[in-house]
Amino acid sequence: MGIKRSITSLIVLIVGVIVWEGLGDKQVYAIEYDETVNVRLIPSQTFTVTPSGSYRLVNLDTGRLVNYSGTIEFRYSSTGRVGIRLSSSDSLKYSAQGFRLEEETAEYGQDLSITSVQVAGAHRFTTNRYRGSLEVRPALEGESRLRVHNLLDINDYLRGVVPREMSANWHLEALKAQSVAARNFAKSAMDTKPYLVDTIIDQVYVGKTGEHSRTNQAVDETSGEYVTHNGTIINAFYHSSSGGHTENSENVWVSNVPYIRGVEDSYDSHPNNPRHRWESSISASEMGAYLFGDGWTVTDIQVTDRSQAGRVQQLTISGAHGDTTAVKTVPEGSSSADSIRSALGLTLNSTLFDVRTDGQANMEVRVAGGGTENVGSLNGLEMVLADNETTILSGYNLPVRTSDGVEYVNHARKMDEAITFTGGGWGHGLGMSQWGALGMAEAGYTYGEILRHYYTDVQIEQRK
Repeated sequence: MGIKRSITSLIVLIVGVIVWEGLGDKQVYAIEYDETVNVRLIPSQTFTVTPSGSYRLVNLDTGRLVNYSGTIEFRYSSTGRVGIRLSSSDSLKYSAQGFRLEEETAEYGQDLSITSVQVAGAHRFTTNRYRGSLEVRPALEGESRLRVHNLLDINDYLRGVVPREMSANWHLEALKAQSVAARNFAKSAMDTKPYLVDTIIDQVYVGKTGEHSRTNQAVDETSGEYVTHNGTIINAFYHSSSGGHTENSENVWVSNVPYIRGVEDSYDSHPNNPRHRWESSISASEMGAYLFGDGWTVTDIQVTDRSQAGRVQQLTISGAHGDTTAVKTVPEGSSSADSIRSALGLTLNSTLFDVRTDGQANMEVRVAGGGTENVGSLNGLEMVLADNETTILSGYNLPVRTSDGVEYVNHARKMDEAITFTGGGWGHGLGMSQWGALGMAEAGYTYGEILRHYYTDVQIEQRK
């Protein structure tokens, strides 16, 4: 009997050692936020987390607490698990599902300091602080970094967004308008996908490290407020600068959205706005190589469709390579008009632009009736031949008689002349212009008036 009792005790002891591995015996449930935002962070393969405040660590395999004190090291494992080290003298322990480091209570002053994490798409790893909770899961197949997600209340998320989307020194009413628009954007995005990223793909988010007292004030004073259309929370698109007029949604991203209608935006011409007007250039040969292939040059570029607000909807571009010519329409197929900004071999600030070339209107030709006219290209002109027949000029290396004799030119264009875009605004032009919001705020408008100006037929409603 004594032998059996000893064996039983030994078995219990062994099981206890196997199960423990730092685990407590309390079942843990996640804290509930009023409105949860999930942001994926990008860590290095090994990183540490130092909680400051009331947190608990949960093994997601068992749902039970892991006893820890101080800094926790997380490590990527090629076995498809999450490695964890609780002290420098501790051995690595593993979880197939990962771990959650969660707030026990939602205290304003607490945070998690994470070493070696990319912040807002930066190409370097830094130490950064975050509010809320943290979930660390195994890497996806083919990836070599753990999946790290910051789960937090929407207001705490906005504290790390607003100062990066708008200068904290700007007028408070503009900051409030930005806070509401960013809250709408986050809510709409979380309703359609599992998580956000911390870059401009969603909204630039830098956690607690990037917070500012003035933007925190704007978030707090608009807490729970959303822009709605017919009772539904809208996707409140915003951009840096409209260039003087915002745009209808269908002229940018195809779909017609009733609350995203173009409006006149004179306040965008703020004296400090460096983006209200801009200029960018690319050589004809660079654009030709990008659009048509090596050795090609652009011989003509024309705006063939604009929206009522003036944004370019379509370009028709001609190219040449030796005696071979081609014509391309941009955008192609079902691509949106906004794709023009990145479709030409350079990045354009907006689609609100005019285009010119260095050779524009630099050649004098004699026209029917004996007069002369300045043109930038011979391409497409009708020419009378010696036998009085006519032909439409096209092709490469056209012979042109000049004061210096016969010169062979490429549609009267030099191979590397600059194609210059002069435009206005920065971004897609939908919804609220941030520079325009500043101009309106400084002119005495409230954040509600600003939002109702940029979004059509909307209300500002308090939602939990």
